[in-house]
Amino acid sequence: MWPVIPILNSILKLPSKSFFNLRLTAVALFSFFCFGMAHAQNNQNSVFDLVQKVVDNQDKITLEGVKVSVYWIGADVILQSVHVLREPNRWRFDYFPVKNHSYQVAILDQGAIYHMKPSRRLIFRQPYDPKDYENEHILNLAADNYDWIDEGTVLLSGVKCHQVAALSHADQKPAVRFWVDPKHGVAMAETWYDDEGFPIFASYYAEIDFPKTLPKYAFQLPAGIAVRDFPSPKELEGTAARKALDFVPMKPAFIPAGFKPIGMELTQWPTHRKLHYRYSDGLRDLSVYENLRHGIYHRLNGAQIIHSNNDALELLEEPNGTVVRFPEGKLTIAVEGNLSAKTLAQVALSIATPVHLDSIASSQNQSFLTRLAHYFKRGLVAIKHTFSKIN
Repeated sequence: MWPVIPILNSILKLPSKSFFNLRLTAVALFSFFCFGMAHAQNNQNSVFDLVQKVVDNQDKITLEGVKVSVYWIGADVILQSVHVLREPNRWRFDYFPVKNHSYQVAILDQGAIYHMKPSRRLIFRQPYDPKDYENEHILNLAADNYDWIDEGTVLLSGVKCHQVAALSHADQKPAVRFWVDPKHGVAMAETWYDDEGFPIFASYYAEIDFPKTLPKYAFQLPAGIAVRDFPSPKELEGTAARKALDFVPMKPAFIPAGFKPIGMELTQWPTHRKLHYRYSDGLRDLSVYENLRHGIYHRLNGAQIIHSNNDALELLEEPNGTVVRFPEGKLTIAVEGNLSAKTLAQVALSIATPVHLDSIASSQNQSFLTRLAHYFKRGLVAIKHTFSKIN
């Protein structure tokens, strides 16, 4: 394995603007841990014991590696390399340039997530507190909606790995497969599927090493680059939600089977407030974003127009998720998730009635799970919220 700093120095000279799938990474990592926790409750010990080692290991492992990520976007297949550095309670991802997107860096350290685009000479910062993102309800959903199966062993890069799959109770189609190295307690590869069973994202370690320590300056931000703070989403419940909004929100009449509301958040931007409904079935996620539009409706760059009866919707497929977007009166509404475009369009077309916020706000009690689940799920979801606004 190469030394850390020479390769970091070389990538810092690359041009700018890359992409990376933060939403899928967030869901992938946490649902992997959800799987371990949920299976403990179901007494499927053979599978749980295997994954529990990964869960326990994440809070103490140190590694350096190169991951190859594969994105299926419409008819296109896109590959991207990611340089990974991880230590207990902090990590750094360097995303190599690909296609029209250039080099970017994401760092979690000292209670904040930083996203850097060297070409823009800017670092975006968002506070991170794992306690803000605990939700035991998601773990129960992962257990309720999926069968967790050990499909045997596979040799990957000379490492004997267990192949583990989560199959939907409804149709036995896979939501995810993991290939776990039981010795080091690491998921060496993963593949994620939409609700129709088609692959949408995969990744694997092309190279990996487990040094005792990493240089501290590998996690330091470069000097002389301005840091800009991004607002953090605030969880809303009941009457607090009504008072915080400057518009009457809408809700979808159709939600896919197995999905439940898990929260409602509001982000205050300089020019508008954006409401975010969050739904999950434990592994797949579904988001509905709404904000009051103060000007004309602008189409998304690169979006297709899809028609259903008299309705026209924008469809944009990107590595950070598939989005269906449309104007509804004075609102701009977007539906996003790791689901098929057909399902997302169904959700979008069902949005037509004002919502009683008390019925949408999450009523689930938040409780401490493991530090690991906190660390990955909410940290990476926070990245997704932040960087979906940047790209």
